[in-house]
Amino acid sequence: MTARSTINTGVAVATLALCAQFLYAAEDCSSGVCSLSSAPKASKAHNLNTFEMKAIVDSGKAVILDARSGEYDDGYRIPGAKSLNSESTPEEIAAIIPSKESPVVTYCGNLKCPASAELAKHLKALGYTNVKEYPEGIAGWREAGGDVDKVK
Repeated sequence: MTARSTINTGVAVATLALCAQFLYAAEDCSSGVCSLSSAPKASKAHNLNTFEMKAIVDSGKAVILDARSGEYDDGYRIPGAKSLNSESTPEEIAAIIPSKESPVVTYCGNLKCPASAELAKHLKALGYTNVKEYPEGIAGWREAGGDVDKVK
């Protein structure tokens, strides 16, 4: 098996696992399957690796949020990402995230950047229930060869 096919297999497995996780989180109780409100909650944020993040970006099934602001925001985004930070108002957040159950992924600059964790904590405090973090940030995304969008 080549390195490329191993990566493609890893991406496919991560895509299936994440899609199943997001679908489970949004599932209805009418069939007797437990709903999001009765499903066990994670005690801390789930951190995504680059394979998982790529699967989410490719699926288009999550709201991706760049938590960088001010001088740290270079105007480049992981494809499809919107800009919000931990000081964003509930109204600004609601304008970007369709519901409190929507799958959301936060990221910032790199592993040393605290903005992603701060935004995830802020969202959870406001009642958002399906928040994950990509701690490697845009630096890790670029190092792995991920495409970026120029928004500024």
